[in-house]
Amino acid sequence: MARYQRREFRVGDWYLTQRGNSPAWYRTRYDPETKRTERVSLSCVDFDQAKEVLTAWFYEHLKLASDNLAPEKVSLASVLLDYWNNHARQLASAKSRKILIRYWNEFWKSATVADVRNLNKQEEFQQHLFAKGLNVGSVNRTLEVGAAAINRAWKRGIISSVPFIHKVKDDRDTSDTKKGADITLDELRAFYRGSEVDHWHDLLTILIGTACRPAAARELTKEQIDFANGLVYLNKKGRRQTGKNRPTVKLPPTMAARFRDRPDSVLVLWRGQATEKNERLMRIARKRAGLGEDVNLYSIRHFCARWMRQNGVDPWSCAAQLGHGSGGRLTMTERYATADPLYLQAPCNALETLLQAVLAPIAGERVPQTLAAQGQGGYGRGSSPWPKARARV
Repeated sequence: MARYQRREFRVGDWYLTQRGNSPAWYRTRYDPETKRTERVSLSCVDFDQAKEVLTAWFYEHLKLASDNLAPEKVSLASVLLDYWNNHARQLASAKSRKILIRYWNEFWKSATVADVRNLNKQEEFQQHLFAKGLNVGSVNRTLEVGAAAINRAWKRGIISSVPFIHKVKDDRDTSDTKKGADITLDELRAFYRGSEVDHWHDLLTILIGTACRPAAARELTKEQIDFANGLVYLNKKGRRQTGKNRPTVKLPPTMAARFRDRPDSVLVLWRGQATEKNERLMRIARKRAGLGEDVNLYSIRHFCARWMRQNGVDPWSCAAQLGHGSGGRLTMTERYATADPLYLQAPCNALETLLQAVLAPIAGERVPQTLAAQGQGGYGRGSSPWPKARARV
C-alpha cells in the first residue's frame, strides 16, 4: 500500500495526509496505546478545503467528546481557523483580519493555545510584527484578533482557560494621533494632491463634502445618494445606528457632479473592490504633501468642522452635520429632511465652498475645467471638474 505523506496541518492529535498516488486528503492520527494509525477520508482534494473540513469536524468532535479542554490540548492554528471560518470572514473587515490571522500563523506555527501564555514568546511575536514595518496601532490590532479568536473558543466551551495577551504600550501622545492632527487649507489641498489615483480623490471628496467619518465614506454607495432631492443618507438602509451617528446631510453640487454617472455600488473602489483602511495610500499622499505622521483622515473631518464655524454655520447645524446630535431630536428632524429645503443648507454651502477651494488650481499646476463649465450651479447633470487621474499612486 502506498505511504501517506505531507503532514502539513494539525489540529489536536489529528493531521492531514495524502496517499502518494492520490490527491485526496485524509484526517489521520496515531494512537500510541493501540499502535495503530487511524485514517478517514475527507472527500476533498483541495488543501485549503481540507483544512476547513478538518477544523470543523475537530470542533464538533470536541463539543461532543468533552467540554473545556486544557489549552495545551488545542492547537492555536485550529482556533484561528475556526474564528476565520465561522466569524471573521463575514465581517466588513474580513480582508484585513485575514492578513492579521496570517501573521499569527506565520510566527506561532504548530503552537498550542497554552504556548501563548509565555510572555517571552509574546514579546518575540511583537518584535516579529514590528520587523514587518507595522506601527504600534497595527501591532495591537493584530494582537486583538488573536485574542478574539482565543476568547471565542473559550466562550464556545472548547478551552477551559484563556491566556492573557499583552498589548504594546504606546508612549506617544495620542491626543491628536488617533483622531488626526490639525491641518491648514493649504495642507489639505496638498493632501488631496498627494495621490493621483481616482479612489483617493473619491474618498476625499466624500470626506470633505459631508464631513463624515472615514468608515462612512469608504462604505458609501450610490444608492445612498438622493440626487433629486440633494441628500446623502450616510447610514445605509438596514444598518443600525450606533453611538457614532451617521446623519442624513445635504449633497454639495461638486460631489453630485462627481458621482452622478457612477454605477450602483460602493463609490470608493480600488480595482473593482471596496477599500478598507487606505493606510498605504494615505501614507504615500501624506509623505508627498510633506505632512507629519499624526495627520490622518480624521484630520479632514476636524478641518471641516472648523471651516463650517469659520464660515458662520451655527453650532447646532455643525453638530447635526457631524452626527453629534442627541438621539431622538436629530433622528426626528432627519425623518422629514426631504420636506425642508433649508435642512443643513448652511453646512452644505460651507463644504461646497471648501471643495472648490481644495480643487482650485495651484500656481504652475495644470488647470482643470472650470466648475462653471460643468453646470455646477445646482444638481444638474455634468461631468466631474477633476482632471483625469493617471493610473498610478
